[in-house]
Amino acid sequence: MKTQAQAAEALVSSQAPILSVQGLGRKIDKYWIWRNLNFEVFSGEKVAVLGASGSGKSLLLRTLAGLDRLQAGQIIFEGKSIDAWYLPKYRSQIIYLHQRPALWFGTVELNLQQVYHLKANHHKAYNRATILVLRHINFEE
Repeated sequence: MKTQAQAAEALVSSQAPILSVQGLGRKIDKYWIWRNLNFEVFSGEKVAVLGASGSGKSLLLRTLAGLDRLQAGQIIFEGKSIDAWYLPKYRSQIIYLHQRPALWFGTVELNLQQVYHLKANHHKAYNRATILVLRHINFEE
């Protein structure tokens, strides 16, 4: 009999990756920062991007978020090439938090409300009660 952890691991491993990066490359001028980068991320996985200053971590994350164009390779999200996605819809499914994030003037709550004024979220509504409930959920394993 399988334990709950073994069953969960089997389920995740049998599923397609939520994100697949194939042969990704980025260069500045004529020099490759990274190339032939390949990896997959499955639902529920946690990933860290580590490297020295100037090694291209932010460029990689910006590329994955669709903020910088692909120079080599392809990104597949939920089984579709990033090129096949309507970018505002794609960007509503992911987040890139810059190391120096830009915030609107005002409280944290006002900043959260501003997101709902963006074109990608025009069909959604800010719900303060939901936010207050979510802050009490323990996301740590």
